Amino acid sequence: MHQLPAPNRHLRLVLATLLLALVLSILFTWKSYPSLRADRECHGTAGSFPGGDLLKQFFDSLTIHGALKTALIAVEDTGNLELVDRILEQLRWEWVYVGSMLLGLLALQTSVFTLGSQSVFNVNALAQKAIAASGIATSFGLVSDGWFLLRFYRLPPDIFLTRARDIYGSYIFFSLSARLSLFGALIALGALVLFIGQIAFSVVPTFVVFLAVIFCVILGLQFLIRGADMVVRSVIWAGSYIRNRLMPPRISADGRVSGLIPSV
Repeated sequence: MHQLPAPNRHLRLVLATLLLALVLSILFTWKSYPSLRADRECHGTAGSFPGGDLLKQFFDSLTIHGALKTALIAVEDTGNLELVDRILEQLRWEWVYVGSMLLGLLALQTSVFTLGSQSVFNVNALAQKAIAASGIATSFGLVSDGWFLLRFYRLPPDIFLTRARDIYGSYIFFSLSARLSLFGALIALGALVLFIGQIAFSVVPTFVVFLAVIFCVILGLQFLIRGADMVVRSVIWAGSYIRNRLMPPRISADGRVSGLIPSV
């Protein structure tokens, strides 16, 4: 069976740990998303999301779907388009910002492509695949970003609501596709980090592992503290339970209880 070289195994372990810390952070914090709290009791205005309430809430936390539903309820109740205009303004800013970032990434990737064999660092197969994946994600992200800028950038809120509605009369598909450019930027950045990390690991592996451990500990510090707290509480509870079982509490003549260790 083919075995990966030790450096590659270590690097992939570090990257997997960072990814796990990021996923845990998302899973433990998505319920606190502001638009979710305001929208939790609202159903059907922007289209019901199939798959249950839990999946709908997670979808709302990653897209503008929840905020858009809240804005549409305000439009139906008061006819005020202010919330819709805020969402549209946020999307405009996001598309412009993400487009600028993607253009910067594209320039960086183009310079890496032009280096070729003239690079002073050893670019192995994994690094080549990473930079290629980063370039593809950047290209698709730019196409998506340009499409939404051309189609929605100068629209007033009322026309925006009409144009963003899908063939089912909901805004689910628009909410999903409106952040495709951001998704492409995240993939491009992740692949670029893998490319740089692979090259840096071949030069200074100890320093890369040291920094990765520091970042993993800080990102997962709340979970480490929570786990230690649960372990300490469990040990105290188990000790008090055993102590109370082996040495039952004594009741004095005046009714006072002694020898009882309270549970945590």
